[in-house]
Amino acid sequence: FAILRNYAQRSDVLSILRYPDLDVHASLGTRRGRLLREAARRGLTKPAQELLERGAEVDAPDECGDAALARAAMNERYTTVELLLRWEANAARVGRDGKTAD
Repeated sequence: FAILRNYAQRSDVLSILRYPDLDVHASLGTRRGRLLREAARRGLTKPAQELLERGAEVDAPDECGDAALARAAMNERYTTVELLLRWEANAARVGRDGKTAD
């Protein structure tokens, strides 16, 4: 986990995905789903898809209540938004600003 913590601190989603046995549910010192939320925030649609295929929780919230869909929407990452909706992300989930992604 030390290697993963170092990568997670740098938010280097692409490098983390090089580990085929990566546990996408590992907390890495923060709440679950961090990798998917970071990929969504940055608009990294292909890595986000890979994380989802590996079992990442599409609606896992951060400490403020935001899930990957909210992160993608806030940053106008519409291709990633479409991907998350195809994976049945909850567009009605209320985030930190009291708004939903829909």
